[in-house]
Amino acid sequence: MLGSYKYAPVRVAVFKIIQRPKAEQPGRKDLVFVEGDYYDGHTLTLRLHPLLKGEYIVFYQYEWTKLHPCRKSIINLYAPFETQLTKIDES
Repeated sequence: MLGSYKYAPVRVAVFKIIQRPKAEQPGRKDLVFVEGDYYDGHTLTLRLHPLLKGEYIVFYQYEWTKLHPCRKSIINLYAPFETQLTKIDES
C-alpha cells in the first residue's frame, strides 16, 4: 500500500449455543459468552481452552476506514481434530 497501509481494528467474540430444556421454553436457544478480544494490529489470536462438544458461533467485525482500500480479511480456525464448520455467513 505504498507505505500508507494501516490494519483495521477487529473485534472477535466466541459464544456457545445452549438449547433450553423443553420444559422451560421449547426451541429457545441461549448464547453463552466464551471468549472475546479487540485488537488494532496485524494478528488477533484467541487461544481457547479445550471446548466441550457442541455448537459455537464466532462473531467478528472489522472497522474499515479510507486507509483500508482492499477490505480483505482471513479467518483461520485451528483444532486438534477435524472440526465441521457450517452455516458460514459472511455478512
